[in-house]
Amino acid sequence: MTKKEKAEINKLLHDYLRLRWGDKCLHCGKQGILSMSHIFSKGSHRSMEFDEDNIIFLCYRCHIHFWHKSPIEASEWIKSVLPKEQYQRIYLRANTVQKGTRNYKLIKLYLNNKINNYANQKKGKALKKEKI
Repeated sequence: MTKKEKAEINKLLHDYLRLRWGDKCLHCGKQGILSMSHIFSKGSHRSMEFDEDNIIFLCYRCHIHFWHKSPIEASEWIKSVLPKEQYQRIYLRANTVQKGTRNYKLIKLYLNNKINNYANQKKGKALKKEKI
């Protein structure tokens, strides 16, 4: 996957996660500029880089000064915040060897579909509110 393709996937992933999680830091609740933080590091778990369940939104302060500087505390915190099933699912995926390359077109298609589904759900909710 080229750098340009990775950048495009990361932008789509960010847009999708913003729809999914909202615009606030999962740790402190601060709104503003948020970083995508990988629960299982993309450096040691390459297959988890674009896994939407493996990414949370954190503000810069929480990402750097909590997530990276206090990894044991951060690990315990994330286990208490995420649904148990989600954490177990990503733990298994992170510890499973996956061979082969990541398919840029398939990831892009998947994320575009997710974004469209969330956008359509929000439109449907907005229309229901208008009718009431």
